[in-house]
Amino acid sequence: MEKASGSITVSEDKYSHERRIYIGKNLEWFNVEYYRVIDDGECLIITKSRSGEDVGSHKIKKGQTFWIVSDMPIGKFHFSDESTEDEIIIYYK
Repeated sequence: MEKASGSITVSEDKYSHERRIYIGKNLEWFNVEYYRVIDDGECLIITKSRSGEDVGSHKIKKGQTFWIVSDMPIGKFHFSDESTEDEIIIYYK
């Protein structure tokens, strides 16, 4: 299975304090329309969803921001070496 590489940038909304996650325009991994995002308290797991009908799936596009409710710290985070062509893992603790 092919490894995924790249990073995301996390910032905080000054009003709601939710986390904004920016996906760079050059990240080829984001090549489908829907993704499932899970925050387990230690890492963020983003899995490709083959349809928007999967429970918890979000529409995410390259070069845009999506929002999550999380205690994830602010900053830039790289994909884990465990990331694959179907799932990226981003450790933050």
